[in-house]
Amino acid sequence: MSSVERLIAGSIASCFSFLIFSPLAVQAKPVSPLESILLGRPARTTKLKVPAQTSTVASPEPDRSKMAGPDKLVPADLSINGHRCKVAIPGDYSLMEFTPPQGKLFSFRGPLHASKDRAFFNVTILSSPAGEPMPSERTMMDVMLNPQRKQLAKYQEEKQPLFMSGTHSFKGMSFSGVNREGHAMKGFVYLTQDRDTFFILFAQDEQPFADQSLPRLLISAKACHIE
Repeated sequence: MSSVERLIAGSIASCFSFLIFSPLAVQAKPVSPLESILLGRPARTTKLKVPAQTSTVASPEPDRSKMAGPDKLVPADLSINGHRCKVAIPGDYSLMEFTPPQGKLFSFRGPLHASKDRAFFNVTILSSPAGEPMPSERTMMDVMLNPQRKQLAKYQEEKQPLFMSGTHSFKGMSFSGVNREGHAMKGFVYLTQDRDTFFILFAQDEQPFADQSLPRLLISAKACHIE
């Protein structure tokens, strides 16, 4: 793995640990240059131009009385820096956006369970800095799964059939395990590369809710259309 690949790999892994596992613990760590871009925080030393602040927009919890219904898919048009994709999201999910300059993470959050966990579906559009190579798809898949491998007990993963979205082929893996609170979790990762940009789809939920939510979110994943 090249130095650029290691930088991107470590940064993305930390970014998803920040969102999925232990936000306070990850925030306390020193950040790499690309991580600062993804999370909107300045790095100590970097050759990349990183602004002091970037925007993070959290949508309020949706008004359930005005929704089309949890079984209805609502179209969402996602774009950043000329890169665009369309997805269809369950009607009872709300959106949180992380908006750094060279990538974007859209996190669609399901209703809270009694355990305070919730299903979520993340769509990440990640572009390489100008002139820099991107990691391979295999490296990126390892990057996405490594936080699960390290932090879920009784961890298992399984390769999933690829699916086509237009001319783009999405490769996928499913995973399961037990988190730090003792809750059984299931999820999947699908990704594809379009020139200098990766489109990454990530879903996770707690058992037994995952048996209902993940098939719905897989429909959303397969509805992803890159333009």
